Amino acid sequence: METKICFFVNEKSNSSRAGLFIREAEPQISLAFPYAEFWYISDLNELDRKAEKASKEFDVLVACGGDGTILSVANYVYTERKVLAIIPLGSGNDFAKSIHLPSNRPIAFYIDLIKAGFTLDVDFPTANGDHFLNIVGIGFDGQTNEYAQQFKWKLGALKYTLAGIKAICLAKPFHAKLLFDDTELDDDFWMIALANGRVEGGTFEISPSSDNSDGKVELVLIRNYKRIKLIMVFLMLSLGFKIKSKYREIIPVKEAEITFKTPQFVHIDGEIKKRFQRCFLRVGSQRIKVIIPAKNNS
Repeated sequence: METKICFFVNEKSNSSRAGLFIREAEPQISLAFPYAEFWYISDLNELDRKAEKASKEFDVLVACGGDGTILSVANYVYTERKVLAIIPLGSGNDFAKSIHLPSNRPIAFYIDLIKAGFTLDVDFPTANGDHFLNIVGIGFDGQTNEYAQQFKWKLGALKYTLAGIKAICLAKPFHAKLLFDDTELDDDFWMIALANGRVEGGTFEISPSSDNSDGKVELVLIRNYKRIKLIMVFLMLSLGFKIKSKYREIIPVKEAEITFKTPQFVHIDGEIKKRFQRCFLRVGSQRIKVIIPAKNNS
């Protein structure tokens, strides 16, 4: 039986570049997959409804867009136990980096990838019941993403750097209590991240040791120190330098509960969410099957 494939395209992703790329590549894709269908989504309010419908009708869903699009499709692929493939066409493409899938390649590269069909069972943890593939950022991290979403210019990953500069000026440390593995932390922080992947914002490797198939998520903690040190850490991350452990703690966990004194900025895989005052993290056995480059298949 022919595998049913849907190329699910967020036409608005990356200032409409995603839609243009796939439309131009349609003839080449159709030669490789004669029975494939192309679903172009221009109304973002329809994205979840159509992703749910596609997941019931197709065996493989190829998410064409950024991290938000990929997560929306992944939620329904997971529910229907289908296979997720990715053509990374967003501004950051953070999840793609975590599975070592390059961006900005010719469409032939992605066609060969899908045809090869090598898959990885990727952890699909939850924060307050919402699944994520890559990173949940709280505090400074969430604030940076909120500012990044406000940029309307075609800046690509640069918008996260500019948003980070704005957040450095306006962010305030917050108080949080963390419970995990019979451990309790009660302190002030600039930022807490739940990292299933290594990279966010296109270039910021905030959790270098994260492995999204190891059954754990890394708690990334940046405690309250002088703002000038926060600026230094941000610049080092921006330039790809390693951060000393005294400025960043990384703790692998399977579950955690975090309580905040005041509601905090938060993003889930780059999508802004209602501010958290409490966060329950759970990894569990939830996994999603993702097509990956062959050399990374284990």
